[in-house]
Amino acid sequence: MSALEHLAPLGAEVWVTSLGAAVEEACEHTEADPAAVLLHVLAGVGSAVGPHAYADWSGHRTPARLFGLVIGGTGSGKGAAESVALRMLRDAAGEWADENIVGGLVSGEGLLAALGGERGDDGEGEPAAPTGRHILVVEPEFGRVLAAGNRDGATLTHLLRELWDKDRAASLSRQRPLRVTGAHLSIVGHITPTELQRLADANAIENGTINRFMPVAITRGALRPFGDPPSSLAAERRRGRASTIAAAIDFGRSAGRIDLDPDARERWAELYLDLAREQPGMVGTLGTRGIAHLQRVALILAIGDRDHLVRRVHLDAAAAVWDRASAAWRSLYGDRLGDPLADLLAGLVAEAGPTGLTRQEIRRAIGNRESAARIDTARDTLQAAGRIVVAREPSGGPPVERWTVRDGGSSGSGGGTPGSTSSTSTTSTRSTLPEPGRIDWNAAAGVPPAYARATEPPPDIAGWAEIAAGLDEGRV
Repeated sequence: MSALEHLAPLGAEVWVTSLGAAVEEACEHTEADPAAVLLHVLAGVGSAVGPHAYADWSGHRTPARLFGLVIGGTGSGKGAAESVALRMLRDAAGEWADENIVGGLVSGEGLLAALGGERGDDGEGEPAAPTGRHILVVEPEFGRVLAAGNRDGATLTHLLRELWDKDRAASLSRQRPLRVTGAHLSIVGHITPTELQRLADANAIENGTINRFMPVAITRGALRPFGDPPSSLAAERRRGRASTIAAAIDFGRSAGRIDLDPDARERWAELYLDLAREQPGMVGTLGTRGIAHLQRVALILAIGDRDHLVRRVHLDAAAAVWDRASAAWRSLYGDRLGDPLADLLAGLVAEAGPTGLTRQEIRRAIGNRESAARIDTARDTLQAAGRIVVAREPSGGPPVERWTVRDGGSSGSGGGTPGSTSSTSTTSTRSTLPEPGRIDWNAAAGVPPAYARATEPPPDIAGWAEIAAGLDEGRV
């Protein structure tokens, strides 16, 4: 069983919302993971609503546009979750679903064409800017998208980043220049953990492609060889779920700005400050858009309740969804820093125990393959992340440089996550490091460290007084 399968299920606060309750009921007699079904449904409702409902709590307009990533092994139930969710969306909005739920995302030009981008002539030979479509891309082979983005000259991942941020994008190639405005793109991709770690390298994480996707680590439900038997009650419940989603879509298409109620404003400020704290390493980079993901999920949940205000219940549910998402990132990437040498040396030092390793021992362990400057860079990276302590010990000649693990610096612990009072802990066995000079670099770089999550409350955050004052004055 993988570390991802140990993650706790979504909390009860998610299922009290209208969309959450509909998803929970739909999954009752299936093997589909409700969290993965919910991600598809949230993205679908947001796509069907388009830009007509939006939040503006943080000084910029945020529509109900969601990018999600379902992560699970082969046969884990990714397809089952998609099937349940798309049936719900088709029951609620069949005509929209038939025209606007698409797949086959392989190129930037193809994406722009699907969104309604065309090459036009405005008299200057410039591409025209037609009104864009509002589509939901469900991509069961998301690894193919990442692989396409890694090719030289590819525009796909660049366009995905643009279209997560805004409603316009362009690819002005000589062969087929395309431009689109007014587009509303939502995506749910499926990928295995191994494929994600192989294709989403440090560059893809640093450039912001991956952290625009909110992950759900899928867990398979109870085995059900027969499912829900047909009955008049089952049909009635299915119609009720369709009615709930259809009413939400109709409401959202005319909702306009959806603001926070007073109680939710206080909760939003707490969540905002907590998520705004900088975290080291790859997990920190992957979590930098947690604020935006949480805001978009809360917005769609309010639309599902046909509420013109986002309330605390919506924020608490959205925080629980993000809590599960950030736990998935930690489980996959642990305390890795994105620098393969630094990550490898951190493991070597941790394995050495309290005495650590000297600089000479480190060089021997890696077969003297790396330059002194490269090792210095890795050392500085580990020190900046609080992972090691470097001491210089006197000797008969030049001082001996010794690296030891900083107390609490190698456990892979993450900070407390907002929206959850429970503790989720997953553990994976660290692979035994090979003998000095016999390191398999590719294997070592791909080993996810052990993961455990701390539950202590976050420290006081500078700036709270200013935020609190802003709440009183209506600025936040």
